[in-house]
Amino acid sequence: MKHRKPTTVLLKLLLLGLLWNLYGCKSTQLSQNGALYKAASTAPPTTRTIPVHTPSYHYMPIDPSAYRGAETRYHDLLHTKLEVSLDWEKKRLNGTATLQMKPYFFSQEKVVLDAKGFDIHEVRLLENDDEIKEILIYEYDQIKLTVLLDKTYTAEENFTLQIIYTAKPYETNLNTSSASITDDKGLYFIMPDETAPYAPFQAWTQGETTGSSCWFPTLDTPNERCTQELYLTVEKKYTTLANGLLVNSKNNGDGTRTDYWKMSKPHAPYLFAFAVGDYAIVKDKFKNLEVSYYVEPDQATYAKEIFGRTPEMIDFFQKKLGISYPWEKYAQVVVRDFVSGAMENTTATIFMEDVYLNEREKIDENWDYIIAHELFHQWFGDLVTCRSWANLTLNEAFATYSEYLWLLEKYGKLTAEHHFFEMLEDYLDEAVEKTEPVIRYQYTNPNDLFDAHSYNKGGRILMMLHNYLGDEAFWAGLKNYLQKNAFKDVEIHHLRQAFEEVVGEDLHWFFDQWFLAPGHPQLSVVHQYNAKTGKLKIVVRQVQQKPNVPRAFVLPLKVAIWENNQRKVFPMVINKNAQEFNFELNQAPQAVIVDAEQILLGTIDHLKNIDELKYQFEHETMYVAQLEAIAKASDLKNAAHRRLLLQALQADFWAIREQAISLFDGYGYKLKEDLETIRTQLQEMALKDPHPKVRTAAIDVLASLPFNSSHHEIFEKAVQDSSYTVAGAALAACVRTKHPNLSNLMAQCAQETHETIVVIVAEHFLLQNDPTHYDWFTDKIFRTRNFTQYDLLLDFGEYLTNSTQENKLKGVKFLETFARKGKTQWAKLAAFKSLNLLSNVEGVKNMIKDILQSEFDQKMLELYKTIE
Repeated sequence: MKHRKPTTVLLKLLLLGLLWNLYGCKSTQLSQNGALYKAASTAPPTTRTIPVHTPSYHYMPIDPSAYRGAETRYHDLLHTKLEVSLDWEKKRLNGTATLQMKPYFFSQEKVVLDAKGFDIHEVRLLENDDEIKEILIYEYDQIKLTVLLDKTYTAEENFTLQIIYTAKPYETNLNTSSASITDDKGLYFIMPDETAPYAPFQAWTQGETTGSSCWFPTLDTPNERCTQELYLTVEKKYTTLANGLLVNSKNNGDGTRTDYWKMSKPHAPYLFAFAVGDYAIVKDKFKNLEVSYYVEPDQATYAKEIFGRTPEMIDFFQKKLGISYPWEKYAQVVVRDFVSGAMENTTATIFMEDVYLNEREKIDENWDYIIAHELFHQWFGDLVTCRSWANLTLNEAFATYSEYLWLLEKYGKLTAEHHFFEMLEDYLDEAVEKTEPVIRYQYTNPNDLFDAHSYNKGGRILMMLHNYLGDEAFWAGLKNYLQKNAFKDVEIHHLRQAFEEVVGEDLHWFFDQWFLAPGHPQLSVVHQYNAKTGKLKIVVRQVQQKPNVPRAFVLPLKVAIWENNQRKVFPMVINKNAQEFNFELNQAPQAVIVDAEQILLGTIDHLKNIDELKYQFEHETMYVAQLEAIAKASDLKNAAHRRLLLQALQADFWAIREQAISLFDGYGYKLKEDLETIRTQLQEMALKDPHPKVRTAAIDVLASLPFNSSHHEIFEKAVQDSSYTVAGAALAACVRTKHPNLSNLMAQCAQETHETIVVIVAEHFLLQNDPTHYDWFTDKIFRTRNFTQYDLLLDFGEYLTNSTQENKLKGVKFLETFARKGKTQWAKLAAFKSLNLLSNVEGVKNMIKDILQSEFDQKMLELYKTIE
């Protein structure tokens, strides 16, 4: 997960304020039903005000031809037994699938199975468990396997099919990958080759959304579930992991071993999984539950540093839910070149290799949030599963909200709020161009649903529901939901009804506007105190304008009013385009915070003066309230604003210090006031602040200030920082400010393997025109992955344009290999772009044409079209 730059958050807050003010001019007249509250010293009643729901919107228009609901269940898959072995040379899987089934309700004479890119050798009807009764006739179009049964079966009759097949995932292209799930083969072989000579031997699966049917025939839909057995034959040197428990291992006497894994509780086919490789198994436990971490042997020392809080998470979540962890074990395995961040396969979660952290890397990273996310899926997604991909948020919203819950429990309120605010910002970024309901029945590719709507927006909705219902009712509702729907598939209405049964309240108003309607509220707020009447007037306008977005959301929020150094909180139900709220005060308020609990899924532009912002910063304890104060104090021409930002550099919470630093970026060229004070504070923070992200921000901003010779000493010291992030920022600052010892610093850093350092050295080397750096580039490209490898391949192409003819000829062949055989779309794209830079080299133009003609991945061809 890429961390957003600090300046992005603050810049967005400032720009949105202007937009909200412009839209605010279009608001309707104020409601005449303004509320009047007396600001007493006692707390308001704890009874909840139930909002009046008067829908002023309609759902997104539905095109019947594009509707994508739950798959019709013609059959019920009861049990799957898989006997498989791997063909590493051909990247194939040889398998026998035995499926116990029955018609779902109506009688059936045929079965249609999902089976993508197979060679089907034989389809059998079995009796007495394993005796062949009949060889069946079938039709196969490389996507669907249609089997004609020996007779018409009723819903009371079971039958057993056995399919002998070979899966060929690398010879099939379905073109269903997306930005979140970057490949769709279902089964992946990792091994050394021309583009990855240092890779280990591994094989692993990825089933969500429809990848399981790329390695075994099944009913590949989330509203199906069955028990499972897997007999996995591998070379004896490899370790295996799969769903359920390892029952036994059999030595086959030919250098192979068959591991028998059994899943005794039913789960959806997309959750079937295995991983094979040279792994160390680090054992852990939670009470009597087996907990284990599968990592490469050289990472075993760090396994518990990364995953060791898992037992504590299990304890925390099951106590909150009132439902024990529902499966036989919990294992986590790390694989190379994973196509997503992680996958919650039942009892056996697979993680990307980025989670590996050594002693130095753990200074910068903590993967608790993703570990908690995948663990919570064992209840939400695995135990209770979305009925259709349109309801994906029933899996992902809960897993996303669990990140907040765990961070709050383990690391405190500010850390949790910071994390969830960043997720809100990611959703708001996406919503600029993409405004859809969270529950959406119109889509082309289900993998495209894995976005900030399903995850971030969904998680924020649950936070608001939790806040509205209260802690006891929220957890009781979730317990009811899990108990009633365990081992079942669900739609959004099951969740609503589970809560309604607990609290006795119709919650359509909440679920309709948040889950079933697109968009979010945008509030424009002004307040004014009248000393003569002793009343504070707060005017709130909803100014959202996008098509199909509710013109007026129902928002049961709270407002915090600081009066005489006391924080008083009052209910504020916003349910119209424009409303006025009045409060009786004894004196002018020191600060006013609409959405006092900072839970709104939306935006608020609230005009405040510098005195109010300063008071808010000094007295509000919530992250977003403090962030708002410094974001709006960004007029560096104003001495009071500068003083508040300088004060914020001393904030207790690291993220506030980081954001305050970012606002001084580029300061000192036009304005000189306080420059030396700012410089001195940043220099001290660059070397001494306890948080690496703050040290990094201080170095970045120091490099943007008018140059001072003292900067070079700071940067050179920081290159030796224990944090890779800080060291990388310092090295980049040395480049930017032309450090006199730059060549020596680069030589010292050239052997670093961490991506943060490597990309900076690469950018420096490409400008040196030194032909001896050729081997450095190729070695680093081999050792990196994903976007770092993408950047290096582009830098390598630019480096070659000014290199020797010998290097150009070698480099072209090197790039051609990646363009044709790169592990990821990004590697292939970067290599192709670099070849275009070298089109004047003999033969390259014809090579580019041939690459285009031989590429059958439509997504790659679309990417190639973007290259000028």
